Amino acid sequence: MSIETLTAAILGKMSGMNKWRQDFLKHLFRLFLNMRGRYTFLNAERYGILGEMAYRKNFGRPMDWATFNYHLIMQSTAAEWFNVFDPSYLSKSGKHTPDVGWHWSGCAGKAKWGLEIGAFSVVDVVNHTAMHLVAQQTLKEEVEQHESLLAYYGSLVRLHADMLLKISKFLVVDAYFSRKPFVDKVLASDLHLITRLRDDAVMFYPYLGAQRQGRGRHKSSQVAWMFATLAMNTSVLVPATIKMELLMKDVCGSNPGSNGPK
Repeated sequence: MSIETLTAAILGKMSGMNKWRQDFLKHLFRLFLNMRGRYTFLNAERYGILGEMAYRKNFGRPMDWATFNYHLIMQSTAAEWFNVFDPSYLSKSGKHTPDVGWHWSGCAGKAKWGLEIGAFSVVDVVNHTAMHLVAQQTLKEEVEQHESLLAYYGSLVRLHADMLLKISKFLVVDAYFSRKPFVDKVLASDLHLITRLRDDAVMFYPYLGAQRQGRGRHKSSQVAWMFATLAMNTSVLVPATIKMELLMKDVCGSNPGSNGPK
């Protein structure tokens, strides 16, 4: 199947796409495969069939890339998926790009100067591959509207929850996100979260015994245990009548980079 045929099949499923817009996108995807050097409007004019201003104007028009990618994933993968979310660091020099600054780089294990995007992908379990769904740049003014960076990431999940649920009810994230501000927003979106606890997570059973009389704070928990110290063949049974509370401390471990940004 040629790239023009594939693109036409996907665009035919999307609303609000007139013939001129469809023809431009089919031409654009073929152009990107043939271009040499930098992907600029001036270089597009050199290898393409349109003028530089035509490319600029078409790029300035809104495009629902999330829906386009959704149809591409549904058409190109098997019927067993789960969603994945993870912020990604993008190297960018200079000081004038919007929201360029210090962002966490998981590969480098430290904060680096550049940009950050919150990226959602879909994993094809049968074919052992993943495809990009949608991404959103981390903007300082949007982060400041939430109580923490984790709460902001959680708001991205709620923003795209409808599309994520059409693909799978499962969302996979790494250990950095296994904290209340993010987990609460994911659960409110009717998604099932798959993750693991941080290496320094501490868990407590609630105290159900008799409380002492008089002034002062009542005892709320007992039997603290470190999740990381459990053997793989050990299981902890909790009676159905007991609600187990997970209280996780933000304690800096010996390897702070292993669980994402602090």
